[in-house]
Amino acid sequence: MRAEGARRHPRGPAGPAVHGGAGRCHDREMAPSTGELSSIATALEELTRRVTVHADAADAAKDDETAKELFAIERALTGASRRLSRLTASMKRV
Repeated sequence: MRAEGARRHPRGPAGPAVHGGAGRCHDREMAPSTGELSSIATALEELTRRVTVHADAADAAKDDETAKELFAIERALTGASRRLSRLTASMKRV
């Protein structure tokens, strides 16, 4: 069950819906800017780096289950970073 006032994302349980390249921000249409997406990409890269550090530490400590999960998270974050980079590059070409 969703929390009161939570937004539903078309592909997930929460988050703003995205239609035609524009999202909603405080009940008004807002096109994503390449500057904002670049900032998100930077934060995503930092988060990926931090997860990698913890995954490596878990691996070194022979905590196989934690390392396995963290490396899976790292792969997902890396994939998300690549997708965001492709999106930003395609927006710059338009």
